[in-house]
Amino acid sequence: MRAIILLLLLIFLVTLFTACNPTLEHLEKSGVSTEYFIETNQTCGWCGGTNYFNLTKGKATFSHDFACNENEDIPVKKLTITDKEWSDLISKLDFDAFQLINLNTCSVCADGCDTEITITKSGLTHSFTYSWLEAEELVEVSEFLVALEALKGEKITGFY
Repeated sequence: MRAIILLLLLIFLVTLFTACNPTLEHLEKSGVSTEYFIETNQTCGWCGGTNYFNLTKGKATFSHDFACNENEDIPVKKLTITDKEWSDLISKLDFDAFQLINLNTCSVCADGCDTEITITKSGLTHSFTYSWLEAEELVEVSEFLVALEALKGEKITGFY
């Protein structure tokens, strides 16, 4: 009987400690930085390579590694993100909905393209991979993803 009680107590404590992950709201209230860091990379098959667009408030970087011709690679370019661009983008992000997306496409497996996006805020990080913005799983964050792609398009004009 004593062993059963100890086992139940142990299970309760393990459950208690593993279930108590800090929430975004808790971290914000405790003064942890709440700045976003957004990392994207789009990989395309058949020599398309991978381009990287990473941003946070005020700044971004872009680069492109071509799979078949290193002479065409675009080295890391530093870019500026204005306060308005940043606030417009972040206002479209529902981070709670973003964290619920569990998607891992592999269009690159058939010479297509996949985009991986990772967002970190207050130490909480989530990522997923998608091929089409129209995917049903992306409905809750599609406005943000479209705005992110538009901002990327504006910032990298002239690099190709």
